[in-house]
Amino acid sequence: MDRIFETFDYNNRNMTRQDSNQSLDSLFDSGARNLAATVTTTTITPILSRASFSTSPIERSLDLELLSKRLTQLAVILVGLPASGKSTIARQLCLYLNDNQVTSNIYNAGDIRREIKQEFNNANFFDPSNTTAKLERERFATIAATRLIEDLKSTKVNVGFLDATNTTRDRRERMYNLLKNEGINNILILDVQCQLQALHMFNILGKAHNNDYHDKDYTTAIADFKRRTSHYFKVYDPVTKDELLSLAPEVRAYVKCVNAGAEWDLQLLSPKFGLQEVYKLIKQFVDGYFEKEGQRYLEAASAFYKV
Repeated sequence: MDRIFETFDYNNRNMTRQDSNQSLDSLFDSGARNLAATVTTTTITPILSRASFSTSPIERSLDLELLSKRLTQLAVILVGLPASGKSTIARQLCLYLNDNQVTSNIYNAGDIRREIKQEFNNANFFDPSNTTAKLERERFATIAATRLIEDLKSTKVNVGFLDATNTTRDRRERMYNLLKNEGINNILILDVQCQLQALHMFNILGKAHNNDYHDKDYTTAIADFKRRTSHYFKVYDPVTKDELLSLAPEVRAYVKCVNAGAEWDLQLLSPKFGLQEVYKLIKQFVDGYFEKEGQRYLEAASAFYKV
C-alpha cells in the first residue's frame, strides 16, 4: 500500500510532495528513525547527546527540596501552527515539571477567547485579513501573557507556558517585550512542528472534540478547522537563528520538537543560564519522550490509518 506523503516546508511556507517507498503502516511501525528520515529540516544546532541522571531516593528528595528554593521563574513561549501538537506537548511537559516539584501552569489564549467571547468563532475569525478579529486575538494573547506574568512575579508558579500559536515574528516580539518590560528575563521558546501530512491530518481529525466545536457536527468541525489552519499558514514565520540571536539574553533557551518527538533540537542561548535545574528536567523529559509518549501517539495514528 504505497502512499505519497505531503511534507510541510516550514522555511518556504509551501507544501512539496515527497514520494515514499514505505507504506504508511511500516512508516509508523518503524519508529522515530524512519519517521524522521522522511522529513527535511534545518537544525539550528546539533541535538544534544543523550545523558542519564541517576540518583538515589534520598538524593532525589534532597535535590527536590533544594530545587524549590533555588528556582528562578521561567516563561515558556510556545510556537506552532494549529494541530502541530504544541498544546499536547506543553501539557505533558507541564505535568512532568509539576511531578518533579517545579510548580508550572499553562496560560492558553484560546481559553481566554472562549471565556470572553463565549460564542462560536469560525475560521473567518482567524483570517489574517480580518483586522478586527486580529486585534481581538492579540488582546486575548496579551491577557494570557499578563496572567502568566502575575503568577510568575507573585511566585505562584515557577514555570508558566504561554500557549498560543505565536506564529508571526511580530507577535513573538510583542510577547518578548511584554515579558521583558515586566521584569521577566528568563524565557524559553518551545517550537512544536508537525511536518508530515499524515500526522497533521490525524491531529486535525481529533479537533472535532475541541471546545470550539462542542455543539457542532463532525464534518462541520473538521472543515472549519482545516480553513483555520490554512489562514495561519499564510502568515507563518518560522523561528530563525537570526531571530534567536536578536533576543538574547532574555531568551535563554530554544527547544524544537518535530513530529511527535521523532526529532528534538535543544539549544542553550545564554552561557549564564540561571535555570540549570529546570533545563536538566526538560532535557530528561526530551530524552525519554519518544519512549513514553511519542511511540504511543504513533501507534494510535497507525491504528487509525489501518481501519
